Amino acid sequence: KVKYRKSETYLKDDDALQDHILNQAVKDSRIEVSKPDSGSSTMIVEDDIQQLCENYLASRQAVARLSLHYDRGILGVLAELPRLNSHSFSDKSELDLFASSLLQKINNRLNGGAKYSVEVIRHHDGNGAEMYCVKIVKDYLGGLHETIINQKFAQTRAYQSITALSGDTERFANQLITVHYGSKSVEVAELVESVDWLMDEARKGLTIQRYKGLGEMNSEQLWETTMDIDVRMLRRVQIEDLVTTEEAFEHLMGDDVPPRREFIEKNAFSVENLDI
Repeated sequence: KVKYRKSETYLKDDDALQDHILNQAVKDSRIEVSKPDSGSSTMIVEDDIQQLCENYLASRQAVARLSLHYDRGILGVLAELPRLNSHSFSDKSELDLFASSLLQKINNRLNGGAKYSVEVIRHHDGNGAEMYCVKIVKDYLGGLHETIINQKFAQTRAYQSITALSGDTERFANQLITVHYGSKSVEVAELVESVDWLMDEARKGLTIQRYKGLGEMNSEQLWETTMDIDVRMLRRVQIEDLVTTEEAFEHLMGDDVPPRREFIEKNAFSVENLDI
């Protein structure tokens, strides 16, 4: 439930909540971009801000998913760099420039006592062709963690989402950025910071309450969200294999605890959507 002043609305899930806040952020907002020592400026409004915010949220979600297997800080830095394509990994000079920019941003953005090294190395693809990739080594208290950015990684949908803002970020680099929301305004150093500020401003004044079960609602709320045939959502569950389904329920929800504990321990680090 999202309440703003005397207005209340119910939203299905976190994605709907993000969309709701995003729509609030876009209303009555604009981003002014101008070159230093120049009288000209570019104004980003309405649909362009909407697209900017959607790309940014897609990037953040992709970073969250990939952080199960990659260093989250490095993924965040990759989101700010130009997007690599499949041809980039056969051009060492291009990767050298990319690696240099990557290391500079890592040193500027990431802290916490870790040391990073970035280098371009040779490797062979599955067809025997000689290619290059970027190797990042994180040294934290003597423990080394290696991340490889190669052609295969660059072709994933997740990487495409992470770098969804790279074009805008590059286009407006080293420019003065002022974000306006209603009567408020603020200067930011990076374009992505403008989205964070707009979303934070849109969230102010909202009272957000989560309901994890129908038992947390009173009868009026149950009618409004669940029982009213004009607004309720129905989902059909199709059981293809009853025996396998029964076994899964017994395994995960039955009285025999050890198999369930073993399942949780085996799959704990693969979880993407955990609601605590």
